[in-house]
Parts: sequence; structure tokens; C-alpha cells
Amino acid sequence: MPKLIPVRPKNYRSVALYVIQSAQTPVVLVNCKPIINFSKSGPLTQKGIRQMRDFEVRDGDTPILGFHDHPDEMWVAEAQASIAEHCQAEGWLEIEGRASQQIAGGRVRDKVPSSYNSGRAAQLNR
Repeated sequence: MPKLIPVRPKNYRSVALYVIQSAQTPVVLVNCKPIINFSKSGPLTQKGIRQMRDFEVRDGDTPILGFHDHPDEMWVAEAQASIAEHCQAEGWLEIEGRASQQIAGGRVRDKVPSSYNSGRAAQLNR
């Protein structure tokens, strides 16, 4: 299991979109289901993310960002620490501690649903 950095997001949408744009092959799971609509009319809004129970962004099979239960339990994979640092510099989140194997509510999924098909260009509509 990868080490996870605990973060406290302030602007959920900005963090999510930055992480998605940073991934070569973005995979976004919301409440265990893949999504591809990242526009303002999709689920990745400030209010929409706040109401999610499970959220995870991956680069292919590699976890980058996620939370379980509430965005206040958000984590960033230690291998992507530069993403957390950038988002903190932008004022979108606060890094709350060092990377560890366990974070309350932090859960990384083993597999991405096989039905997921990412069309990166169409996904980043704002």
C-alpha cells in the first residue's frame, strides 16, 4: 500500500482538476463508479465533491488523490508530493502531516473497473 499524505482541501474543484490535468491517463472514481464529465455541470463541483462518500483520482492504476467518507479526509499519494505542495502554494489545500501507511478514512482501491474508458481531451471541459 502506498504512503499517503493527509491534506485538508479548501477548494475541492481546483484540487481535483489540477490532479486530473497532471495525470497522463486520468481515471476518476466517484462513489466507486468511473466518471468522465469534469465540466461545471458534472459532479466535480465544490458542492458535488462535498457530498461524495468516495472519491479517487488515479494515473492509470496509480493512486494520486482521494478520500473516503468526506473531503476533510483527503490524501495525496506520497509519490505525488509535488502536487500537494503546488496545491498548497495556490491556497487550495493545507498539508496536514507526513506521509504514512494509514490515514483515517484513507483507502486506496486495488483495481479500476474494466468498463472505464478515459477520453482525456473531452474530460477537461470546465
